[in-house]
Parts: sequence; C-alpha cells; structure tokens
Amino acid sequence: MPEELLIFDPRRNFHVQGFSGRAATTTLHDATTTGVSISGIFQAAEDFAVLGFWNAYDYFNHLRVKHLPRTDLSGLKLEFDIEYDHALDGAMRLDAAKFPSVSWDAMTFVCGVGGPNDLYEVRLLDHAAVVSGGETPASCEFGGTTANLKVRGDVAAGNHTVEITALFDKNAASTGYYFYFDYLWPMAPQDVPDAPEVLSDVSLAIDFDTEHGYKKPPAWHLWHLQKLGLQGHADVYMGVFWNNKRRRVGATYPYATIEFSGSPVPGDVASITISGTTINHAIGYGDTLQSIVSQMRAALNGTFAGVWADDNFGTSATLRIQSKAPSWTFPSISVGAPNSVTLTLTSNLGTAGSEGDWELIDSVSPVMTEGARKWIRDLAGQFQSAGITASFAFSMEVYNPPAAMRAKYLLYTGGVVQEGADVFLEIPSHQMHFGQRVRNYLRQMYKECADEIAAAGAPVVLQFGETQWWYFPNTSQDPNGGMGFYDQETIDAFQAAKGHQIWPFTASADDPAGDPVQTYETADFLRDRIWQYCADVMAYVRSYHPTAVFECLWPLDANQGKPAPDAAFRRLLMHVNLPNEWKTSSYGIKYFRCEGFDYDVWQKNAVRMRQTITYAKEVLGRPAAECIYLAGIYGPPDPPMAQAYGMWRAAKLYSMCFWAFDQFCLNSRPIPLEVWTQARATAVAYHKPRAARAVEAIVAVPVASTASGAMNRFKLNEGKLNG
Repeated sequence: MPEELLIFDPRRNFHVQGFSGRAATTTLHDATTTGVSISGIFQAAEDFAVLGFWNAYDYFNHLRVKHLPRTDLSGLKLEFDIEYDHALDGAMRLDAAKFPSVSWDAMTFVCGVGGPNDLYEVRLLDHAAVVSGGETPASCEFGGTTANLKVRGDVAAGNHTVEITALFDKNAASTGYYFYFDYLWPMAPQDVPDAPEVLSDVSLAIDFDTEHGYKKPPAWHLWHLQKLGLQGHADVYMGVFWNNKRRRVGATYPYATIEFSGSPVPGDVASITISGTTINHAIGYGDTLQSIVSQMRAALNGTFAGVWADDNFGTSATLRIQSKAPSWTFPSISVGAPNSVTLTLTSNLGTAGSEGDWELIDSVSPVMTEGARKWIRDLAGQFQSAGITASFAFSMEVYNPPAAMRAKYLLYTGGVVQEGADVFLEIPSHQMHFGQRVRNYLRQMYKECADEIAAAGAPVVLQFGETQWWYFPNTSQDPNGGMGFYDQETIDAFQAAKGHQIWPFTASADDPAGDPVQTYETADFLRDRIWQYCADVMAYVRSYHPTAVFECLWPLDANQGKPAPDAAFRRLLMHVNLPNEWKTSSYGIKYFRCEGFDYDVWQKNAVRMRQTITYAKEVLGRPAAECIYLAGIYGPPDPPMAQAYGMWRAAKLYSMCFWAFDQFCLNSRPIPLEVWTQARATAVAYHKPRAARAVEAIVAVPVASTASGAMNRFKLNEGKLNG
C-alpha cells in the first residue's frame, strides 16, 4: 500500500548532519516511529556530532520517496525527550554551566537565506520545564523563513513555458547582466508508492563510509530497498574510515604555564583571567601553594570548555593550562598576584598547534567502534526481518594504519630487494599487507562483525572485499620501485621458506614466471599468502560462528587491464591475485562476486562488461548459484545500467548489485530497471554529452500544519519529540 510520508519520522528523514575529525564516529540506529539512538566515539575535545531532524531539500532520498521541499515551518512545535549516558567521560548536560563551544545546548535552524538571518540557535533550556530529576525535556516553537519560491500551483498537464525576467539594474562595473538560476522543480504530491516490481535477485551495495551509509539509520536503508523493489542479496562494505578506533599522533597544543611561589597569607586573592573570564581564589588559613594551585585547577576545569588545567595530580606548584584542540587559541590570558604569592606566567596559548593525524588502533578489543557495531546489528536485523540475505565486507584498505601494517612497494638497488615506500592511495588510505599483525586485526574485525550479525538473528555472511595485492607499481615516482608486494615480513617469510631472495617484480604486466631458475616460485608464494590470510580469518570466525559463510569480491578490470594478448594484459596480477582456492567453493568461498568498474562506469565497454558478468561461471567453472555481479553506477555521465542489467539477466546468475546505494539515490536512477532490449535508444545516447535523462516521477506527500501548530504527529508523540 502507498505510505504517507511524515517529515519528522526518525526512520525516514533523521540523519547525522556531521561530526568532526577522524577520531569521531557517529551512527544512527534502532530507529522507530517513536525515536532513534545515536552512538558515537569522541576522542578529542573538539569532537561533536550533529543530529539532523529535517532537511527541506532532502539530499538523501531517491525521487520516488523524496518529500516536498517544505521550508516554511511557521507554527511548528517540537517536543522531545533526550536521554544520554552521564557515565561516559565528558558527556555534557544540556544545563551545563560551561560555554557551549559546539552548541550542545541548542537546536539550530539553517534557513538558507544567507546573511544574518540564515542561522537561528534556539537554546533548549529557555523552552523547557523540569518534569522530574535533574534532566529537562525540551520543546520550542519556531516560525520559519521560506528560502525557495513557489512559482505556480494547480498547473494543468502538458507543456509549459516559464519566463524569468531580471528586474534589477546592472552593476555599473559589469559588462552585462548576470543571473544565476538553479532549477525549476515540477512536483506532483502523493503518498510514497509501492515498488512497481519486486526483484528478489537485485540489490544496491551500501558503503558505510558514504553519507548514505553511516549517516542514516538502517530502517531507512531497508525502506528504500523495499520501495525501490530491490530486495536481492545485499552487499555492505564497512569502509576504510569510520569503523575503527583511532588515537591522535603528532599533535601539539597551545598552552601556558603559571608558576606559583612565595608564602601564602590568608586574605590575599590570586586570579587567572582567560578571554575575559576571571577565576579568583581567596587564600584561606592553612592554604599552601599546592592547595592554591589544585583549587585553581579545579575551578578552571569546571568553568572553561576550551582549556584544561593540570598540576600533575596535585604534586606540582606549576599549573599548566592547555587548549583542548590544536587549533583553539586563547591569546588573552593574564594573572593577578597577591602580595604574598607570585604567579609567573609563560604563555603560548595564542599560537595554534599542529593537528597531527589519527592513527588506527589495532591492539584493543573490540577493535570496531560502538557506533559501527550497533549499526551492523540493526542493519542485519532489518534485513533478517525482511528475508534479505546480506554480505558484510572489509578490505585491505584503511585510513592511516600503523607503519608496520602498511603494504610496501619494491625498492631494488644493487641487486638487493628491500621494502620501499608505503602503498598510499588517494582516497586517502593505505593498502595493508598480509602479515600476522594485519591478520590479527582483520580477523578480529570480521569476528566482531559476525557477532553483531548473529546477535540480530541473521545468517553470518562475510566478504573478502578486494583482498588483493595492490594493482599498480610506483616506478613513475621511483625508478628503483616496483609492485607493492614487498613489506619486510613478506620478504623475510619468502627468504625463510625458500632459502633465497624474493624475485623483484616491477610491473603488473611482468611474466609471473619471474626467476628463470625458480619459475613461478615468487608469484605462487604471493598468491598463496592471500589464501593463508583468508584461511586464518575463516578459521578464527568459524571457531565462534561455525556456520559462517564467506565470499570474495574480485575486480576483473584492475587485475586484467586489457585482455591477452594485448601488451597491457596484467598477467602477473591475474596469477598472484587469484588464489586457486577461490576458483571453487570447495575451500569455503561460497560466492564469487565479480566487478569491473573501469569497464562499465568509464569505458562503457559492453564486451568487457559481459566478460565480467560471466567470468566466474564461464572461466572459473562455478555454478550460476555461486556467481554475483557488482555493477558500477558512479555519477554522470550515465553508466550503461540497462546493458549491465540486461546482460546479467541473460546470464541467469544468482544475484546482482549496483555500486552503490548513494549513487542510485543521488542520481535517482530509473525504477523499474530498464533492460537492454527496452532501451536501445538510451544505450546509444550514453555516449553523447548532455543526453536527456529518463523522466522521473517526483513522489512525496505535502504535510500541512494543523490548527494546533504541530507539523505532524507521530510517536515521539509519546516520547514528546514533536507534538
């Protein structure tokens, strides 16, 4: 049945507006009609997260389920309860006396009109009444500002012409009139319709790292897939940025020191002033220098949000005052010294420090952030309730791992193989190697993911996502470089196993035979190292979850380049990046998921696309029930979706996924899916610039304010979220 769309339904429109820094990871999960949970990890004082209730222009939703761009919130009344865990170190109360450096005490309205009227911050406690205890439910009323213009209503069907006339005088310094026009948006309000067809073998791949991943609650992902009719085997990639814990390295902070000396006399007053706020301490009978320092430390830490004070746990008469963030500066600091005590100030608080970076922590348990774990459990439960199977994936890529975990390019000088530069990718991320420390980290990551899936009552299906050696050499940057196989652990392991030096491969098209004396010895060793890693992860996970299923994701385009006998055929990669144990399911890799984004997204090469679709079945000999195709649909110009879907249907394989969820929604790809035979003209137009896109129906429901002033009523309703 068509569904009424309520704009303040947490399952549909709530989102994480953003959070700060690599150290902060926040997710939404367990959304219902009555509320939503938000979980985060915040390891720096400047970290924060913003929960978005409503975005009039709806960045996230596909056009089939997108709401109307309502910007006039006049008469809107929001009522809600907030519950948060004060046992967490540093959790801030709404009524905290400290300066709200990140507006933790307010609801922010961004009106989109620019200038001083663009931003309103409504302090929640100004509109709250205590019900019980020390916490305060919040409510506020707000009259909004319209930031877009309705041109015409009740427009009849047919073609119409809109004329826009500039009614302003030209800038005298300009050579002409310039007017920036964004768009006209014809809209037909209606309830969100059901899917025109339901496909049980096609889905959209979810990338946790994208804004359509971690920023939305899993109830939203399932709703989208159901309303689009794409309910096949799902693919969830947990990304490189936000699932892991991190620590700050290489950072410096603005600071000041105040040395206390002298013999305290009762009645004297010591003072410290920072940015106009003064902390005084009246010296009492029995006060010592240390007690004065410690009490001023406590007062500073209880007053200021931007700095913290330290006296070495009450053992130092020198007070150190440090900014809580490298970029936060406080140039105005002074001291007032009484007659009996001298305060000697040395200040660097006015000079910004260095931000440093956030390095992955692999030696903790759990290794995955709480928000990511809860998001996985919720998503797995959503899929299980809908009867949808889902694979959860990790890859060898991660943002800023410790140096010892990074894959290394070849450094070959004087006939000696050494580890060279890091394999750094422009994501930005690093490729990791297959050594023991990396294995220990990733098998724990897979195990924790499996724990959450199992806790949701869903079958555990895990994917080795692009678990490969890196595809390209660095010889253009280093003439003594080569392929990214040469971390020290791999070099040493080969030496120990074979009794001689590993062969130096310098290009992806090298002959995998390598050493003419010990042919294929190095290539086989590198290939088998991938499988040893996989076998280790599988054994570890299955010791906790014996029925866990595994699959691999294999990119034909990155490994093959151009087909043989072309000189650009990457024969080395076709050998080292395809373990024999992946070619059949008898070793535990049930599904073989094949992708070729260069072939479909960029080249739009139907021949290579067909090769990618059928590779597992026709080349490896796997049955169709084990073969999955991952089709790229990255951004405009339009990818050949109709060709990909049509060829996959003709191949009669188990499942197909489009990569990725965000691209499908951002570009509102056509539903129902077009098939090759239905879109020949479109297929030709893919190669033309500015080709017309398929016409989409804009589907949403307008929600008018009721007489009582509430925008709509739902069950934060019962929780008092919005009336």
